[in-house]
Amino acid sequence: TVKKLSELSRSEEGNRIYQAHQLIEDEHVILLYEVYKDAQAAQAHRESVHFKDLVLGIIVPLLEERQVMPVSPVN
Repeated sequence: TVKKLSELSRSEEGNRIYQAHQLIEDEHVILLYEVYKDAQAAQAHRESVHFKDLVLGIIVPLLEERQVMPVSPVN
């Protein structure tokens, strides 16, 4: 499911980077590193069918914990 989500998210027009990582010490911990062209592109991702179906419909209900940490580049 994470692989499919990554592929679909990378195909979005406003996506710059979408990379899933797994902790070496604990394969149950997944980190998604996402970069979008702008705030509108990030919002479009959250409103996409694949986000709603895969993230909200399948992945989130399986999670023990979810953290979303918005960041900005250091210039």
